[in-house]
Amino acid sequence: MTDKSLGLIGKYRVERVDGKPVKWSFTLEDKDPLALPALKAYSQQARAAGYTALANDLDEKIREIEWDRMMESWPPEARDYISHLRSQNRALEEKLTEKSGALSTLVSAINLVRAEGNDLLRHLADQSSRSSTVDNRSASYLGSLRARLHERFAMLDRVMKALANGS
Repeated sequence: MTDKSLGLIGKYRVERVDGKPVKWSFTLEDKDPLALPALKAYSQQARAAGYTALANDLDEKIREIEWDRMMESWPPEARDYISHLRSQNRALEEKLTEKSGALSTLVSAINLVRAEGNDLLRHLADQSSRSSTVDNRSASYLGSLRARLHERFAMLDRVMKALANGS
């Protein structure tokens, strides 16, 4: 922070990402001793106004700044080790997010296949009930098709249970 007698000064050049002009902005560096109280107040106001995602992001940034300030008093080896662990944690979180997205997609696909299979079973049952004379070959084919669909449903159930159990 600069001299307390200066008041509001133009210290930064700020540009919008979309290129639109910026008439005025208020910028704080994380080292500024007033940054945390200002961010906390802004987060509270954002949450009160319904900007929950913004408030959550600001709260995360506040925790990061508080953590960084606390770490400044630690020996360099400890800071390096903690920074290494944090970067590993971020990498693991990214992988977990990827995996959960893939699992969600898989579950959606399984549910879609199940719905289509149920539609097909209803259609087969309807066709069988309408046809008074189903030859033996057609009846055999329909029966084996039903059996295969039921096997697939059992397999989908096992996959869903495995996903739910995390294995």
